[in-house]
Amino acid sequence: FKVASMSKILFGLVCCFLFFDLSWANGLSISNVSLTAPNATAKTINVQFDISWNNSWKNAINNDAAWVFVKYRTTTGGTFGDWKHASLNNTGHSVPSGATLTTGLVDTSSAFDITTNPAVGVFIYRSADGVGTFTTNNVSLSWNYSQDGVAGSDTVQVQVFAIEMVYIPQGGFFAGDNATS
Repeated sequence: FKVASMSKILFGLVCCFLFFDLSWANGLSISNVSLTAPNATAKTINVQFDISWNNSWKNAINNDAAWVFVKYRTTTGGTFGDWKHASLNNTGHSVPSGATLTTGLVDTSSAFDITTNPAVGVFIYRSADGVGTFTTNNVSLSWNYSQDGVAGSDTVQVQVFAIEMVYIPQGGFFAGDNATS
């Protein structure tokens, strides 16, 4: 009896989460993820991908953006290990015309340092004011794989993740009102 009741509750919760996810989803998608040939001298590799989302917007005051980060895992004895967060460089990234990319550091009050304060992700957003579906292809992020203990000869799997965010500048404001105080 308890198992059946619990199953119904769990089924109901799963359905609610699925409905919630689908009802508020904004079509954010990452596709065509690939790695370039590693730069053995710099011990970096570029993670390339396409990104798109619906209802993107930018105006003179604020904008939405995608917070993008990379996870990787390597093989040990033929089996892939746990997913880990990739340490990104502060430079060497690229986005096509029409998009802007800003790196995000572990500690935003300190300068970039690949050992103590690496970039852990990037914000990608429209360069110009606009609304609607935003798509940019061939985005490239510079991953410092040696910082993460990965050798150039290792077999690696990567995944790129994105979360939609909104930039709101610092300052006084009233929620729902265009005036500031």
